[in-house]
Amino acid sequence: MSARVALIGTGVTSRVVAISLARDDLATWVGELLIADKDPEAAKRAAEESQALTRSKQVSWTQLDARDVDAVARLVRGYDVLINGAIFKVIPPLTKAALEARVPYIDFGSDRETLQWQLSLSEDFRRVGVPALPAMGGSPGLINVLARLAVDQLDEVREIRMREGWIDRVDYEALGIPLPVPYSFETILDEFVYGGEVWTAEGPRPTPPLGGREEFEFPEPVGRQPCYYVDHPETWSLGETFRDRGLQLVDYKLSFPDDLLEKYDLLVRLGFASEDPLDLPGCGRSPMEILEYLVNRTIQGKSWTPDDVDVMVVTAVGSISVRPATVVVTASAESWTRPPASAHGILVAAPAITAARMLVEGELKPGVHLPERAIDPEPFLREVARFGVSVDLTVTTKRLSLQREE
Repeated sequence: MSARVALIGTGVTSRVVAISLARDDLATWVGELLIADKDPEAAKRAAEESQALTRSKQVSWTQLDARDVDAVARLVRGYDVLINGAIFKVIPPLTKAALEARVPYIDFGSDRETLQWQLSLSEDFRRVGVPALPAMGGSPGLINVLARLAVDQLDEVREIRMREGWIDRVDYEALGIPLPVPYSFETILDEFVYGGEVWTAEGPRPTPPLGGREEFEFPEPVGRQPCYYVDHPETWSLGETFRDRGLQLVDYKLSFPDDLLEKYDLLVRLGFASEDPLDLPGCGRSPMEILEYLVNRTIQGKSWTPDDVDVMVVTAVGSISVRPATVVVTASAESWTRPPASAHGILVAAPAITAARMLVEGELKPGVHLPERAIDPEPFLREVARFGVSVDLTVTTKRLSLQREE
């Protein structure tokens, strides 16, 4: 088939989604790609880079305010799928626009409250006959499917623990970039401001921003990394999905290098995460806007080849035939050089694009779905592997002794 795909957003991660959709070897089902962004120059650059990667697809671009529901609906009406790769803050208007335009919809996730709101629209999406798959990037998204694969190996599951670790070997100091931005700038700042939560059978348990430091041993070359709680909706959705399997605890932690954590933490404590305009004569800008402008200025005009590795590890603890059992599922990706793409971007692009194809080909019924409920892990992960994502599953069981100890 030759599908029409609309991609909103051209950020660090969305750029990888765009070039992956354009590649003839990875997305054969795409015939036309529209890239939209509030910054026309960014949209144009992404479209030109993507067009250079394909011999058969038509790539176009346009300027768009993603907050304008009617404008988005007019733009995407008639497309086969809308992929929301913009900042998480515009998920509500883009969800509404997809519903209004009757176009299947995917985003990369935000917080629990937003996800719950999207699920409340399931009947509306059923009524107009289209599916929506929110929280379908890397984490959330791919990591949900990994958790489903782990839980499927168990008769009973008590704990699901998710850890994501990464290393970036680019020498940013040599490039004159004092503050690297590994993924969405606003998302990073939010993680330093707002706490998350751990799902428990008794109810959600709040966690402080970047609390719960844990030294976790990831597969090489990532190795041992400090990990912290951050706010992710998959802790809630996985908890609710597998509650009836005996589940007691679900949590997620993300690694953050000490030096980068100290830089962002200092900026947040100085107030640079604030979105309130500064009360200064002639300013009219918020500290976050000023900081983002200054950070972008250090990046402009510079180029480098990504050199990073991203690893997700899902550990499910439970039992198989009354024997205690632990299942560990690991997914990892390394950066591409041609075309250049970060490992983090690949771990978002691969599952998002694979899921988008499923929506286009009618593999999901109309309504709003969760990844762990809607997706069969094994065929999905086989397709994700074409992007360079490797998956490993290990099951460990222990014989349960029924003899009374003397």
